[in-house]
Amino acid sequence: APDAAAPPPVADAAAPPPDALAVAVAAAEGRIAVSLDTWCDLSLDGAPIARLTAPYKKLLDHVSVGPHVVRCAQGDPSHAWTQSVDVSAGATAPATGRLLATLVVTIKTRQDVQIDGVAAAPGTIVRLAHGNHRFVEGAGGAIQRLDIATDCTLIDQDNDTGAPLLACAAAGAR
Repeated sequence: APDAAAPPPVADAAAPPPDALAVAVAAAEGRIAVSLDTWCDLSLDGAPIARLTAPYKKLLDHVSVGPHVVRCAQGDPSHAWTQSVDVSAGATAPATGRLLATLVVTIKTRQDVQIDGVAAAPGTIVRLAHGNHRFVEGAGGAIQRLDIATDCTLIDQDNDTGAPLLACAAAGAR
């Protein structure tokens, strides 16, 4: 039989209640919102995190407060993006970058063009991200999609229909 004279157990007054401990841990953490323009293998402070796939965004939760290095690479170590971020308690630090090249496109068409909804006159130079873009030549022209993979010159090509046809000739090819 239990000893009726034994005192009841006493809680350790120095130990914080579990809820206070969770609040203290959360206060020592923040987040990093990673956003890139293409797929990559994401790492934080040299530790692999995940492969970033479309839509190329990832929220890193429970990141300790302080400085960190976010890195995204595509196979070849020289094809990588790196950013230093400082995480504050309870806050989200942005880490935004680009792996795709920015390409130079010289406009040498007979009429103004719109590229992804932005007007460009003949003779201008525009900078575009590597990839597929929407082109319209002249007022009410047909929509064309062109894949821009290198610096190029946007030109008109004659065709049998009489409708303008655009092409992007590699720099030096024309």
